Amino acid sequence: MSEKVRIVCSHCGSDEVRADAYAEWDVESQKWEIAQTFEKGAYCNQCDGETRIEERPLSVCTAAEVI
Repeated sequence: MSEKVRIVCSHCGSDEVRADAYAEWDVESQKWEIAQTFEKGAYCNQCDGETRIEERPLSVCTAAEVI
């Protein structure tokens, strides 16, 4: 099994990020299913602006994540 990761803002390290994505409607489940996500167009709620996202191992945390 692969190591779990946290998706974070490349600027501030927050995991309060969103990614642009395509979604498709599933008639059976009556829910939107994510079809594809994009690395460009990410948004950080903490920075309140556009960012790039990074993957960090869950076993590694920064000082900002401890506070």
